[in-house]
Amino acid sequence: MPAMLIAYAGIVLLLIVGALAVLTKKTVLPQWMFACHTIIFQIIFVLIPDIRQALGAGISTWDFVLSQGSGNAALCIWMISNAVWAGRQIKRIKGEMN
Repeated sequence: MPAMLIAYAGIVLLLIVGALAVLTKKTVLPQWMFACHTIIFQIIFVLIPDIRQALGAGISTWDFVLSQGSGNAALCIWMISNAVWAGRQIKRIKGEMN
């Protein structure tokens, strides 16, 4: 297990540095894109099953999927939002050139 902790430490470091870069305007992305960041959606997807259980709902397969697939789903949302933003930027730049 200690070998896995090294990998997780690197992943956490990359996520935090990426989030801080967006928040401090060190990237081309606007600050509002932090709302679509991987960290935000991972927290949301992991907390949904906990909130449901705290409210008395039974454990379901959907809870397991949300908690276990949170990293992949959050990354997909982050990549899609970046692609949409980049596409809009390209259209805006082409519109200004004409």
